[in-house]
Formats: sequence, structure tokens, C-alpha cells
Amino acid sequence: MNLTHTIRYFEKKCEGDTKEYIESRDSTFQEIDKTFNDLYEHLYLFATCHWGCHGKEHTFEHLAGKCVTTVAVARRALCQGYYDEALSLTRTLAEIANLLNLFWVKPYQIRRWVDSCESERIRDFGPVAVRRSLEKARWLIPFDREEYRHLCDTVHPVPGLGPNAHENQSQPVLGAIFQEKGFNMAYRNLVRALTLASGPIAKLAVFEREQAERMVQLTASLFELMEKGNSAP
Repeated sequence: MNLTHTIRYFEKKCEGDTKEYIESRDSTFQEIDKTFNDLYEHLYLFATCHWGCHGKEHTFEHLAGKCVTTVAVARRALCQGYYDEALSLTRTLAEIANLLNLFWVKPYQIRRWVDSCESERIRDFGPVAVRRSLEKARWLIPFDREEYRHLCDTVHPVPGLGPNAHENQSQPVLGAIFQEKGFNMAYRNLVRALTLASGPIAKLAVFEREQAERMVQLTASLFELMEKGNSAP
């Protein structure tokens, strides 16, 4: 058996271990997972103009689509034990969530972002610039400097930090092994990032009121369930 086949064997085993762990969790987690999936599916339908195309710019559909594809790959990484890689993808969601919240509090920035050239977009709408704009607006920053730095640490080389070492710092783990601590941290960040992106989309995008209200409902429910889960003993 070559290395590629060996790694795939352990990935499939990790997928099975992850599935068993999810199924063993309490009712609150099951509700979180179901609502997360429902919100993901709702965003997918919105991003693909399932309820009809309004014929205008698709700014929010494209941003929603980026969220959807990022979550799809992050969830696969999660199930196969690549928790750092899932967190790295969650960083993309965090950037989108912060940007969307800036659009929510300052709607005129949407037009500026769309019309900006690359250099202007990097200068005025990069991750740091967006956080500063939210600070000046006295708006809650979905992913502040410390939270964003934590996600960045999984992307950039950091001295003394081993890959996917969430339970045993002394043993190298290159993924494909289930780790409860790593799974919970990466999953929690992924769910939170999606909810923080979906709220502004529901408020700002052009689509049927019924579907917008459904997105708001799913987002609010997921926030409440996450709070309930975090307060559980």
C-alpha cells in the first residue's frame, strides 16, 4: 500500500470517527448542526438565483456563493481531521463577514467597493481597513483583531506550532486523525462565521421577502443555539 492509499484509508476512518462523534452529541448540538445545514442550503439557493434572477448586479449572490464554497471545503477538511486547514478557510469567511457588516452599517460603501480598482480595494477594504472602519462606526466587529490573528496563525508558519496539534503537542499530526478538541474549535468558528455573514446578506440583498425572512430566522436561531451550547456545562 503506497502513502497516498494509506492517507486515504485514515481519512475515511477519520470521517467515520467524526460521524460517530457528531451522532453521540447532545440534542443542542444536533439542533445546531441541523440549523447550520439549513442555513447553508438556503444560502446556496440564494447564491444560485434559485428563486429567480433580479437582473441587477449580483454582488451579494457572489459573496454568498463564496461563503457556500468555502464552507463546503472546510466541512470536508473538518471531517477528515484537517482542523488547521478548516480554520484557514474560516478566515476567508471571517473577512467576508466583516466586509458585509461594514456594508450593513455603511451601505454607501457597497458602491465604492464594487467600483474600486484593485489598489483602492486593497487599501480601503482589506481586512485591517475594514476593521478600522467598523471601529470608527462604533459597530460590533464580528471578527476582531485577536480572533482574526488566531485564524491567521493556522495559515502562516509560526515557530514552535505544530500542524494540527490540538491534543498532543509532542506528536506530529498531519491530519486524518480525529481530535475532539480540534474538531470542536474548528466547527464552532465555522458555524459562527457563516451566521455573521448571512445576517447582513438577508438585510441587504435583493430577493423575495419570504426567503429573506427565512434567512434571518435561520441566522437568529443559530445564534441562539450557539449561545445555548456555549453556556452548557
